[in-house]
Amino acid sequence: MPQFTASRQSVAEVIQASLVDFGLLAMFTLLAFSGAFLAFVRYDIR
Repeated sequence: MPQFTASRQSVAEVIQASLVDFGLLAMFTLLAFSGAFLAFVRYDIR
């Protein structure tokens, strides 16, 4: 069985690799929040 060797990555490499994922997460969070906010504002209390 081959020996596992962990590769070292710098913080900048890790951030660069995950930047798209965090951007999508933020975009969908804002989209869901704005949809819920609009539904709340448009709700008729009567």
